[in-house]
Amino acid sequence: TTLNGVVKINAGTAIYQEVRTHTDQFAVTQYQKSDGTALWNLGTGDDGDDYRFYLYNYQGTDTTQLEIMADNAWKFMGSSYAFNVGNATFAGKVGINGGGVVHPLEVAGGHIKLDNDKSLTWGDTYTAVSGNGANTTGHLSLATSDLIRFKILGDGKIGIGTSVPAFLLEISGKADNVATGITCFSDGSSESAILALRKVNNDDGSTMTGTTDGQDIGSINFYGTDSGGAFDPVGSIFMEQTGASAAALSGTMYFQTANGGSPTTALTLGKSQNATFAG
Repeated sequence: TTLNGVVKINAGTAIYQEVRTHTDQFAVTQYQKSDGTALWNLGTGDDGDDYRFYLYNYQGTDTTQLEIMADNAWKFMGSSYAFNVGNATFAGKVGINGGGVVHPLEVAGGHIKLDNDKSLTWGDTYTAVSGNGANTTGHLSLATSDLIRFKILGDGKIGIGTSVPAFLLEISGKADNVATGITCFSDGSSESAILALRKVNNDDGSTMTGTTDGQDIGSINFYGTDSGGAFDPVGSIFMEQTGASAAALSGTMYFQTANGGSPTTALTLGKSQNATFAG
């Protein structure tokens, strides 16, 4: 039996299917509504286009579209759909939500989302970036040699060599010396490496409010580990502002040591460079 033209099955006003042929085209179409707002279309070729295969699914203004072109290029379009291929290998470049693909994988106009505690890995997976998106308790981690080297917690604390930083920045290590180096490359006689401890007299960071007389400006604290396994202070160096806020400030430096208790001041350097020793 030879059929020419359009073959329609159950060609009513609300539902109909059709099998049609055109020049270099075969199509199977089904409408769900008389206004055409729900339609799927499966076929080869298309009027004026060189398809090998295409599949359309229309839901009002939402269109899911799969096209395989004559040059074997695959095109996917649609606002909400899933494409499951099992284990797939792509020999060429893959672009998501954009054209002009240059790199093996490109994503335009959106984000890549991973499940919590999943990783982006390199090579043998010993180097990885992982994260958890939970609010306030999430984290972002960087690992090398299968060990976490750098971690940012949800509350903003940063750990280098530790996954549980107790301070805004904590550096930890197992080497003989855990060193933090600051190097300055300059041939200027007045330029050098600087460690700056600064304070502003407000807690929201919105304005530069002047510090006042008696305020601690910054300190370096030294801790050992006591017999109970807890960190215990053994000494400190800290600066205190001396005098009210002004165009030029004054300060006093305190050197403290501990003798079986909390550190106490052993040496005070006043704003006039006068030194006072305890005891």
